[in-house]
Amino acid sequence: MLPLAPAPPVLPVAPPPSLAENESIELAEAQLSQRIDKLRPQGAEPCVLHATLEVARRTIVACGSSGIWIVELGAEIGDRFVQRQPVMGRAVGLFSRNGRVWVEVETRSARPLDELDTSGAIAVPSDAVRLPLAEAPPLAVPLKPPARSESMPRAPRANMEVAILGRVTSAGGGRLVVDLGRQHGVDLSDRIELSVVTESPIGPFQNRQVLAVGLVTSVADEQCLVELGIGEDVPVGAEAALTSHALTHNRLAPARVSGVWTLAGMLRPFFVLDRLGIGALNELSLGYQSEGPLRIQLLASPLGFSGADDGSTFSALGVGIISLDTRLFELGLGAGAQTVNDSDYEPGSALTLSQTLRVGAIDGLNLSIRNDISLFHKEFEYSAFNGQAQVPVTERGWLVLQGGGGSVGYAFFEAGGKALVTGNGTRGSIFVRGTIGYAQLYESPGLFNFESNGFATSADIDHGGPLIGFGVEWRL
Repeated sequence: MLPLAPAPPVLPVAPPPSLAENESIELAEAQLSQRIDKLRPQGAEPCVLHATLEVARRTIVACGSSGIWIVELGAEIGDRFVQRQPVMGRAVGLFSRNGRVWVEVETRSARPLDELDTSGAIAVPSDAVRLPLAEAPPLAVPLKPPARSESMPRAPRANMEVAILGRVTSAGGGRLVVDLGRQHGVDLSDRIELSVVTESPIGPFQNRQVLAVGLVTSVADEQCLVELGIGEDVPVGAEAALTSHALTHNRLAPARVSGVWTLAGMLRPFFVLDRLGIGALNELSLGYQSEGPLRIQLLASPLGFSGADDGSTFSALGVGIISLDTRLFELGLGAGAQTVNDSDYEPGSALTLSQTLRVGAIDGLNLSIRNDISLFHKEFEYSAFNGQAQVPVTERGWLVLQGGGGSVGYAFFEAGGKALVTGNGTRGSIFVRGTIGYAQLYESPGLFNFESNGFATSADIDHGGPLIGFGVEWRL
């Protein structure tokens, strides 16, 4: 006899979970089910917990016939219900594939017997004995299927995709970091919808306000970088989700920026032609754009001086302006003081009333004008005009034309460009501007000096020449 082969060693087998472990698991599931059910929205069926899936700090729950619930457990403000999605049937499972969440849906259906597929039916021999079918008892009242209510939501397909929601984790300069990445199906050039959710004042409802739709410019495994358009502002903590909606940026009429201060200055040095001299025609402004439709400005325009061999002159106008300011329109009134260098009297200073009008977005295509009226020697006079046209030529660049003048003692015209070098027009943004043109400062005494020979002379000062302008605007 041949010796028998030795028996293979017996591998250890993990023992089944003990009764205590099973009870612990069941207790944890019961506690989780109660915790989720406390978030049940009004009118919804109770959540019968079948499965959960954690995605981007949110919990997706398969709640049987109550559909899919998306909740936040352990948030800073406590557990929070986010969204409910009904399904056709019962949601009994969840799984993730290719960066998307799929829902397993269990359904029941019924079909008439004579409409079933007979390809697999069993044939009955012709000589077989056929037993008659018992007749069905008549129904006392024919039943009519209930009509579908117009307000009832239409259930989705059996395999339903659920939008994965993320959060904005940091923001600055028109760029956002969102906690959605390649693992959540995000790719370059995708679009992200950004919104905030607030509680409704009229009941237990939530209002979702879409702030912007941005463009994904960089992607990591669990994060992506989203770029916003000019003037678009999204806070940290806002909700983010992949979307097929169009980008919300608008180059001709970008969003109005609110809650920011603006500090701006413009230098326009020039050489005095036909004489040995120099001058400058400058501007300074400080403004605040409120959360509501209100804008406040302190403006010094012009703030000019010049000097040559025939003398020197100074021209200035300063006003405070309050205006009704919306995205596409601004109308304001102001008051201040100015120099009067050209009148029937000796040069001096006067009170000023100003009117301002802007048609178009402040960071888009617009035309703005300012009229100044002076009260000098108890007479009202039209003292100055200032106008500006702005035309977008690139995503972050504008063509600017500006000019004006009057009895304040100045005149100028310039053309140039404006560029956004930092940010997207919101807080922390910096614009720069460069121009060329012509500037003039003048002063006319209004009185004549009579010489001994009988001729009348005037000590007029008129300085003008080509200018080069440079300006900076900082929003803070």
